[in-house]
Amino acid sequence: MGGKIIDKSMFTGVLAHPIRCRALTILADREASPVEIGRELGIGASHVAYHVRVLHENGLIELTEETPRRGSIEHRFRAVFHTLSNEQYAELSEEERGLYSRGIYCLAAADASCAFSAGSFAHRHDHHISRITLQVDEGGWAELRDLFWSHLQELERIKREVGDRLAATGIRGTSVVAFDTFFELPLDRVAPKTFDWVPPS
Repeated sequence: MGGKIIDKSMFTGVLAHPIRCRALTILADREASPVEIGRELGIGASHVAYHVRVLHENGLIELTEETPRRGSIEHRFRAVFHTLSNEQYAELSEEERGLYSRGIYCLAAADASCAFSAGSFAHRHDHHISRITLQVDEGGWAELRDLFWSHLQELERIKREVGDRLAATGIRGTSVVAFDTFFELPLDRVAPKTFDWVPPS
């Protein structure tokens, strides 16, 4: 595969500004208008509208409603995110898979940006972040696929069971995002066969 970078907008356009990151996380949680987002962030609606337009032009959010308001039109948006089964994802074209994955990646990166800004990302010493590169054959790829699938199922189990406990006790709990992925590198690189792994403290 070639190493030419042809899409810089994810970094230089979409995620380069903290207001866009924050607006994207808000719209991932609920529908909102630029006025509502601006009110929450303490920023003028016209300034927010520009950043919302960038998100919309990049396909990360979608227009959900247009309502007349005092001689103008209120636009409401939400993040574009549809949960697909393995079968549905496999039926997508390569371009569609790329767009779908890019959207999820942008959401995760926006979440991380906001957490870093708020100081919550590394607040707990036992949180986790890691990056591991490796070379695999087809058997290794299948093992990774099965590992990540089982991990996702375990995350869903924890989400359900903890959700039931929180609902029963009335405790708010801690908001968490778990971002899990593996993918083929686009560059002609040879990953190291071994690495020194340091377990969480």
